[in-house]
Amino acid sequence: MPARDPRTLLPLPHLEYQILVSLADADLHGYAIVKQVAERSEGTSTPSTGSLYLAIARLLEHGLIDEVTPAASGGRKKRTYALSAFGQQVAQAETTRLGELARLAQDRLQGRHAATSSSRGRR
Repeated sequence: MPARDPRTLLPLPHLEYQILVSLADADLHGYAIVKQVAERSEGTSTPSTGSLYLAIARLLEHGLIDEVTPAASGGRKKRTYALSAFGQQVAQAETTRLGELARLAQDRLQGRHAATSSSRGRR
């Protein structure tokens, strides 16, 4: 099977990107992913259960994450997810894309600010 180009899946929807980032350090179950996303966004983004599991289903379908052996919690098994090697590549490619986009925006905004400031001084 030929290697897949991670860029073919970009841009990632925000929630899918957040899930991949959450799984970068450890395997997690759904509720732990929601908590990490909420913490990282300082409470401004808390995905609903439905949105989370639709995003997880898409990530599983594309091979970006894997379902690993469920962990028992209080007698109940929780589905736990792990970042796949391809998922790591896609997350890195999206991080690079977002960084480039932010740099471009910053350059344009600083250029506009400088142009506006200098034109005001000419009046």
